[in-house]
Amino acid sequence: MAPLMEIITTHLEADFDGIASMVAARKLYPKSHLVLPGGAQSRERAYLTHHPIFLTPIADLPLPDITRVILVDAVRQDRLGLLDQIIADEGVSIHIWDHHPLEATNSLAKRAEFLKVEPVGANITLLIEALEEHSLTWSPEEATLFAIALYEETGHFTYLHTTPRDLKVGARLIETGADLTVVTDVIQRKWTEPQAALFNALLQATQILTLGRRRLALTTLSWPEYVSDLAPITQQLGQIYNADAVLTAVAMAGKIQFIGRSRYADMNMNQIAQGFGGAGHKMAAAASIKGLTLAEVEQRLHELLQEQASTWLPIGRLMTAPVRTIKQGTTIKQTERLMTQYEVNALPVVNPQEKFIGLVTREAIQKGLYHKLASQPIDHIMLQDIFLAHPDTPFEEVQLQMVERNQRIVPILDGETVIGIFSRTDLLRALHQEPRQGPTQDSLSGMVPTIPTPSSSVPLHTWNVNHLLKTHLPLPLLSLLDTVELLADRLDVSVFLVGGFVRDLLLNLANFDLDFVVEGDGIQFGKTLAKQLSAEWTIHERFGTVSIKLPKSLNLPQMHHLDVATARTEYYEYPTALPTVERSSIKKDLYRRDFTINALAIRINRTPGELLDYFGGRRDMKDKVIRVLHSLSFVEDPTRVFRAIRFEQRFGFRISKETEAFIKQAKTMELFQRLSGSRLGNELIHMLEEPAPLKGIDRLQEFRLMPCIHTKLHAKPQVQKIFKSVETILTWFTVEHPDTAIKRWLVYGLAWFESLGSLELTKTWKRLGFPQGHIKTSGDYLSAQSTCMRTLNKKTLAPSEGYALLSAWPNELVVFLMAKAQLKPTTQRAMERIREYLTTWQHCSIALTGHDLEDMGLPKGPAFRRVLDTIFNAKLDGMVDTEEDEHRLAKSLIEKETTSASRSKSLSFVRKGKGR
Repeated sequence: MAPLMEIITTHLEADFDGIASMVAARKLYPKSHLVLPGGAQSRERAYLTHHPIFLTPIADLPLPDITRVILVDAVRQDRLGLLDQIIADEGVSIHIWDHHPLEATNSLAKRAEFLKVEPVGANITLLIEALEEHSLTWSPEEATLFAIALYEETGHFTYLHTTPRDLKVGARLIETGADLTVVTDVIQRKWTEPQAALFNALLQATQILTLGRRRLALTTLSWPEYVSDLAPITQQLGQIYNADAVLTAVAMAGKIQFIGRSRYADMNMNQIAQGFGGAGHKMAAAASIKGLTLAEVEQRLHELLQEQASTWLPIGRLMTAPVRTIKQGTTIKQTERLMTQYEVNALPVVNPQEKFIGLVTREAIQKGLYHKLASQPIDHIMLQDIFLAHPDTPFEEVQLQMVERNQRIVPILDGETVIGIFSRTDLLRALHQEPRQGPTQDSLSGMVPTIPTPSSSVPLHTWNVNHLLKTHLPLPLLSLLDTVELLADRLDVSVFLVGGFVRDLLLNLANFDLDFVVEGDGIQFGKTLAKQLSAEWTIHERFGTVSIKLPKSLNLPQMHHLDVATARTEYYEYPTALPTVERSSIKKDLYRRDFTINALAIRINRTPGELLDYFGGRRDMKDKVIRVLHSLSFVEDPTRVFRAIRFEQRFGFRISKETEAFIKQAKTMELFQRLSGSRLGNELIHMLEEPAPLKGIDRLQEFRLMPCIHTKLHAKPQVQKIFKSVETILTWFTVEHPDTAIKRWLVYGLAWFESLGSLELTKTWKRLGFPQGHIKTSGDYLSAQSTCMRTLNKKTLAPSEGYALLSAWPNELVVFLMAKAQLKPTTQRAMERIREYLTTWQHCSIALTGHDLEDMGLPKGPAFRRVLDTIFNAKLDGMVDTEEDEHRLAKSLIEKETTSASRSKSLSFVRKGKGR
């Protein structure tokens, strides 16, 4: 065999474009031999089985004799396999025919003796044009092979990188005998079983991303066996999902194979492939990845896509400009007039240096006027904690933030100066029209400051929490939800889980207190549900709610009742007033709530498990933030301040800076003084029932809210000490008496209010609406506390005396006394006696009963109580132990009672006789 001087080759795993280009190139280089560096893809192999071409195996090549290598559809040295050894020889001449973009650092291109790299849809187009120029012909069978390559590479001339040159070549091939029936038969999708299995797995694993108004299908998957020909599978995924770009990364056979396809030139798949050492052109690229895990590849793909997305549609192209602003210190009334004048619903507030300090909305202005705050400066009601953007912020990030935060307007800042705004109107326009090339002049509304949020890779989508319900709720409660779902569908209403249950579910906290809200007639739904459950119910017409007492037959030990409410909105006639209620939607119902983390709902029917989060509650949970829903929240209901502090401490969150500012403004407006005592008292009781109430008390001190409760109330060191002592004793009591309920708020309430004295405590607790039964008892206790402590601390004190002293008070007051005794070394004797009372004396009992005394001859009367008390005290003091001891003592006492009674009668008879 004569030495080979020239070879024509293409890339590893050759496709039709590479093979067809090799066949065409041999007409230009007739002395060359065709060499595949590393096999062909599956459909190509099948075609070559029935339409063979002469290929020279690499093993038959006399490598030292190679003088020229013609590369077609392969411009990168690392895609040539074993032929890389030949290319490495500087003495070998290189000719290149390719349609992929050329990298500036490409060493082969720099060495090439001949270079033909032009941006056409298929590489075969370049070769056919060259054959035409040289008046070279081809057979109909060759025309069919060339057409297969052309149609495959251009997607039947539908891919965006298709050029007029490709169409002309296609027409020429048909003219010269290309059989389109064969073309169609060859390139249509005929999956092998391994390919079909992989395709189905990829179909299930595909995630859809929305970036810069573009739809992307991204799939990463680990597959147990190698499957060839991933490119057409990837292409098919993109078509099924109607994606602007599709990217697959499949880990198999020790490598991760990446394929990327796009419909737009600015969605540069070549750039992404290069990030993994791969190559291609802008709309089609591939890479074979080693040394990275699948998770690392997926993370890097997200990063590369985010980097590109910012160039696809920066918000600066969509923003509205210029923007009207309003000066700091302008009154609410003046601002309302300016909004009407400018016909806008929001205005950015700027300081004298024209720097952003906040945003005021028409909604807040109207509420401020309604509450007669017209003369107040807008500084008191402006929003500050909002999302801001800069001109290069991607549209997708702005859209996501607007939806999550329920934010109507996003300011576009250059430094600290606003240069434009992006409103909901702009968002709708962007979603339904082609993007503008620059800012418009058709709107004059604007907005506020905060630190811009970093770009997020999380796509816009709804959340479904069905899996959380199934893993957190016991079977009886899941059965109850099924009942509610079926009934809601039958009555044609929408039903939602709301309130603390939803919040705690997302925080992974146990909570079985289910509350339902109905879009529609909640009372009718509640009554029907109660009847279906064979339960009792109570209707509250004013609030459109039904309270259902659940029967024991339902086997729901976790909950004993549930509330069903009509979705409603509410407004306040004046600050601190109780709300006026009207029927409304679930969104309005959630908006009337206190904080974003409590304004969440789970849909029960129609799309069960869908999480409704209109106001960014889920985000605030993630960020551990307590945030009000609007700027006048505390004006309408100042008790929310105390709830904010309570939730902050319970969950270990922090009150947002903006919400802190609203708290301070509410205090400045003296709203707490107008609040009814009972509403304030109810919040204080809830705060004192928390596991660590001292943290909440400290926060009240920080906000200087103590005087709103009582002018002399404080949390000074002595209060701190007694709180900590109470916490220790309550922990001990709970362990010792797990089945004994104790009102924690009462113990902590005494610790907090004790310094006011008995009379002032009684007066204050009455004003706060604390439970009436505890007010007088607590006041009497404080009056007797010192005497009680001295008596219990005596050197000698019989248990019966200690019992008589302590049994006069409920356990809460005894526990508080024990906490007081614990604080001083000098009262340790009293503390031990109180401990003995709670653990032993309190549970002491005697076997003897009144019936036994009657059987023993004691007539009914006051003597019964005296005898039983004496025996009980004797048992406490250790003088009586067994039941026989009790009977023996009882006989002695009855004998004395009988003798005493006889003497009394005799004396009475004598006196009566003398009287006569």
